[in-house]
Amino acid sequence: MVGPIGAKWIWSRHIDTSSPNPDVAVFLLPYLQGYDALVFTMREFFLPELHLKQIAFIAPAIDPLSTKNMDLPEELCREVIANADVPALLGAVREGRDTTPVAAASGPRG
Repeated sequence: MVGPIGAKWIWSRHIDTSSPNPDVAVFLLPYLQGYDALVFTMREFFLPELHLKQIAFIAPAIDPLSTKNMDLPEELCREVIANADVPALLGAVREGRDTTPVAAASGPRG
């Protein structure tokens, strides 16, 4: 890890590691051991091979089962967008180096 002297490093991701590919787990473990603390969103995602003193389990802030996150009928979505006074551009992409707003708007490559 590179950073200010005395800095603490915390790893936090919402990745399902409840039944990881053994090769991937072996690859990740040395990197994860370098952190001062790890945050998992579920106890089932914890990798038992990790030997760190600081481990936390914190649920995601977004509740996929709440009414504000439920699926809306397509017709309602079209009606709301059609009646909006501003153009709408919506995109959802995974986090990564090449997932900038421009990359999202450009669509898939390949």
